[in-house]
Amino acid sequence: MTESIKELEIKGQQVEAKGSFLFGERAKEYATKDKDGNETPGINAIYLGLVQRRTDALLNFWDCATAHVTRFKKSDIQKALAEVIDEKEDTIELIRGAIEVLEGSGYFKQEIRGFWLNVRQGYKQAKAGEGETKEEAREAAKEQAQSLVDMYEAVMDPAKEEEAMK
Repeated sequence: MTESIKELEIKGQQVEAKGSFLFGERAKEYATKDKDGNETPGINAIYLGLVQRRTDALLNFWDCATAHVTRFKKSDIQKALAEVIDEKEDTIELIRGAIEVLEGSGYFKQEIRGFWLNVRQGYKQAKAGEGETKEEAREAAKEQAQSLVDMYEAVMDPAKEEEAMK
C-alpha cells in the first residue's frame, strides 16, 4: 500500500498539514455557489475536489492546511507539490494524506459526516429537469452518489482501484 503524505517542504520549511480552526477560516475563501445560488462551504468544496482527485483541490487544501504556520504564497505551495508529484509520478499519496487529515480532524469530523450523509440521502430531494420524471431524476442522483462513493473508496483503498481497472 502506498503511503499518505501529510507533510510538505515549503520554502525550506517542513510543514505538517493540520485540519484546524484556522484551516476552516481560510477554507471560507473556497466556498462556491451553484446556478441556483446554493452555497457549498469551502471545506466541502475542497473535500469533494480531493475525492475527485483534482490537483487544484490539493493546492487549496495545502493553502488551508498551512494556515497554522504562515500564509505561504500559492506559487510556493505549487512548487512544493510539483516536487513531490515529479518524484512520486502521481498525486494519490498527497490526495490520500489530505483526506486523512480532514477526516481525522476533530474540527471537521461532523462536517465530513454531514457531507457523506448529504451524498447518500441527497437523491431524495432530486428535482426533475426538463424532459425527465422525478423518478428519473432521483435515479440519476442516486447513481451520481454511488459514483462518488466508488471514487472515494478507490482513493482510500488501492486494492479497490486495481479491481476496478480490470
